[in-house]
Amino acid sequence: MDLSRLLLVPGPPRQRPPDLSYSADERPPLVALLSLATQHAVMALSLSAYVLIACRSAGMGAEATRLILAGTVMAMAVATLLQVVGGRTGSGALIVHIPDPFYIGIISGAMKVAGPSALVMIGLTSGVAQLVVARVMPSLRVFFPSHVAGVVVLVAGLSLVEYAFEGGLGLDHATAVQLPEFLVFLATFGTIAAFSVWGSRTLKLFALFAGLALGIAIAAAFGLLDGGAAIAAAPLFGLPSLHLPAFDVGAGALASVTVLAMMVSLDTLACVVIMDKMDDSAWRRPDMRRVSGGITANGIGDIASGLFGGMQVAPSSANIGLAHASRATSRVIGLAVAALMLALALMPKLTVALTLMPGPVMGAVALYAASFLIASGIELVATRALDSRGVFMIGVSVSLGLIGIAYEDMVSTAPEIVRALFADAVIVTGISAVGLNLLFRLNAAARATHVPADGDGSAAVTAMLERHGTAWGVRRDVLNHAKLAAGEAVETLARGGSTRRLALVTVRYDETSLTVDLLHAGEPVDIAGRPAVMPGGDADEEALIAAASAAILTRLTDRISSGTRDGASYLLLHFEH
Repeated sequence: MDLSRLLLVPGPPRQRPPDLSYSADERPPLVALLSLATQHAVMALSLSAYVLIACRSAGMGAEATRLILAGTVMAMAVATLLQVVGGRTGSGALIVHIPDPFYIGIISGAMKVAGPSALVMIGLTSGVAQLVVARVMPSLRVFFPSHVAGVVVLVAGLSLVEYAFEGGLGLDHATAVQLPEFLVFLATFGTIAAFSVWGSRTLKLFALFAGLALGIAIAAAFGLLDGGAAIAAAPLFGLPSLHLPAFDVGAGALASVTVLAMMVSLDTLACVVIMDKMDDSAWRRPDMRRVSGGITANGIGDIASGLFGGMQVAPSSANIGLAHASRATSRVIGLAVAALMLALALMPKLTVALTLMPGPVMGAVALYAASFLIASGIELVATRALDSRGVFMIGVSVSLGLIGIAYEDMVSTAPEIVRALFADAVIVTGISAVGLNLLFRLNAAARATHVPADGDGSAAVTAMLERHGTAWGVRRDVLNHAKLAAGEAVETLARGGSTRRLALVTVRYDETSLTVDLLHAGEPVDIAGRPAVMPGGDADEEALIAAASAAILTRLTDRISSGTRDGASYLLLHFEH
């Protein structure tokens, strides 16, 4: 019996992209499954270095650090498992979790005061805050249109660039490139890119393995591998420890954790949107129910991290880049990754060894992930028609995000509230994009009317749709269909002469649909009842034109209706958004 079929909640209907090797609901062969799962696990566990940074900053000893690392990996496994299973407690996508670097400063400060027990209260607080956000997320679609999500994804990619080049090129304080690190970085990235771009379907699956193997081999030749003592000191087998909560963490720290947890939900939203879009070639808009499940999984993962005495977790953009490189988004891979993490959490020697990945190798992987996220963010933004409101929202939000990336020294000397806001580029970009999108649309009501003047034809109606559609941020493909269909409908009414004079055009828009309501005199036009094929035989010209018009309107719209309302006739064109 296939256990994965029992565990995985069926996902929504999706149009499978033809270039995927294995889509979300497909099961790879055993060899490919183990290879891909191992690559994802290695990627995620190598980023457990965030735990070591926090513990070192807090002055934790070797044994305490080992236990915190084991608890974190256990929480990563729990969150990853929930994500791939789907339903109400997961996104139903291949999203792998890593330690959340946003919390390094908070938890290191709290552990200095209360020791590892501080992690319990921080984990519970962060988890509960995200569970609350997840409950209201489905009703917040208007706050997160695709171009807002695209801005967040774009800056998430840009935020990885500095880490990629600093670690990858071995930059010292004089910003001098170190030749050995550069060669390792170039070989690793070049191999991953070559396998991903020119490799066959099978070779794409091993892109990261090939890059890591070559990068580590060259790093060993240059003497860049170290950490043998840390591996030797770690026990072969160990269980994570449970802690009682420490109540002396401080109200201020817990308040900061609550605010940070709500803002980190934007990062989860971006990751779910990217994976959803990668899985569906007919993707249109963020599925807020799946986003809600993704945030729920992350919240439960944070609660688990607190109970296991670990660090908070978050979706890994680097692993999303790996999924893109391998063209494999199968959720079964995620099940195998979670199982590997659970096993490795009990084997500290292996866990510590994986955290000692050479910096140039991880920098190359981060650069690939950054490239994918930047391109995906631009693609999401480009799906919407934009006017000056959209241009300013995108420009200002990205600029604010870049402040935290490019001017770290300046931000570090700013007041505490400014430091908290600009400490992470993704968070400040998300807040700015959501806020400016709402602010700029206060006077852009999603309803507009047009009273045709004498001599007005289809051009006036299509101009009206273009003007208001760009102000509302309508998807460009939907707006183009609406303009063509509305123009054809106006021409159809005009062919009825003065008896079907167009009286009023009303356009309505929300994040799910765009409707064009044409109110006119005379009898209703039964477009839906007309044949959508060209009549044969000796049909007259008028019948041919009517059939052609019906075919065009039927093809361009998702639904057409007509009838009478308040003593007048109407023709309603409906477009899914």
